[in-house]
Amino acid sequence: MVACFILPPQFPDTKNTYHTLMILVAIFRSFGIVLWELLTGEIPYKDVDSSAIIWGVGRNSLHLPIPTTIPEGFKLLMRQCW
Repeated sequence: MVACFILPPQFPDTKNTYHTLMILVAIFRSFGIVLWELLTGEIPYKDVDSSAIIWGVGRNSLHLPIPTTIPEGFKLLMRQCW
């Protein structure tokens, strides 16, 4: 199952730059995950506990494996999103 996120026309709180930055980080990271799902046909983090996913992603220590069969341009794009 693939979920999509549509960016609203404007952010609800544009005065809070930290909040806006965190929204943008989440959008780019989510795009990388959706791209990985489309290219591999697999469920991301399927055997990992949800609290471990939150901890690992939050500490930037948990990444999905990028198969060698994926074209270099997509590999680069996913790495930049993560």
